[in-house]
Amino acid sequence: MAVNNDIDAARTQRLILAAVESNTLREAFAACNLSNEKGYKIMDTPEFKRGFARATQKLMDAGIRRLAAHSGKAVEKLLKLMDSDNEAIQIKAISVYFAALANQQKLLLANEDIQDAQEAVAVIQKVIEELPQGVREHVQTAMRDGIDRHRGA
Repeated sequence: MAVNNDIDAARTQRLILAAVESNTLREAFAACNLSNEKGYKIMDTPEFKRGFARATQKLMDAGIRRLAAHSGKAVEKLLKLMDSDNEAIQIKAISVYFAALANQQKLLLANEDIQDAQEAVAVIQKVIEELPQGVREHVQTAMRDGIDRHRGA
């Protein structure tokens, strides 16, 4: 009986790894030499569900750590683009900046951190005020359009 449990545990672990690494469940099942029926049966077990959740969370955490480690480079590049002589490049860089601030504000509001969200709005307003007139008008129009789209107008 213990041998069957060990085989099932090993098969479940192989399927977890294959499911994380494969593009489709069919590929994962094939990599483990499982029929679709057997693969879905294993996926329906609490052991698979827990293991798959842990594996995907570890992958997400690693990806976020990697992005965070390189975010300084992205910010430096964005700042350089914002200082470009090409107005179209400036506008695109500023749009990316505001999109990031807006996402940060959404996260703060989702976490009910109202004071930080208000500070984020103040930062956005200050940055807008410091933009050259033509760029400022474009950004304000883009922001109004984005707000209207978000509201479903």
